[in-house]
Amino acid sequence: MVIFFLPSNARIHNFRIVLSTKGVWVDKIIIGKSIEEIVNTYSDILVRIAFNNVKSIADAEDVVQDVYIKLMSNKKDFVNEEHLKSWLIRDLYQLELGRSN
Repeated sequence: MVIFFLPSNARIHNFRIVLSTKGVWVDKIIIGKSIEEIVNTYSDILVRIAFNNVKSIADAEDVVQDVYIKLMSNKKDFVNEEHLKSWLIRDLYQLELGRSN
């Protein structure tokens, strides 16, 4: 599965998802939301947090993309939206730390 997050209209917080036709996770639902809804909801905050730490838009977008890929392959059940949000942010920090080492 190939996933690209492309900024639209030169805003870092507007992402468009391009998924391969063989993608199995396109229809994955997490706490009643599709992956597209999750990306639309959380991309802004995740990119801003990542940018504050890596100081590069391209690197920030790469880290956020990795977070979404990990989310889609995750088997964990989330209790609610706050649980999902905290998981996304925590995973973002873990991936950033892994890149800096």
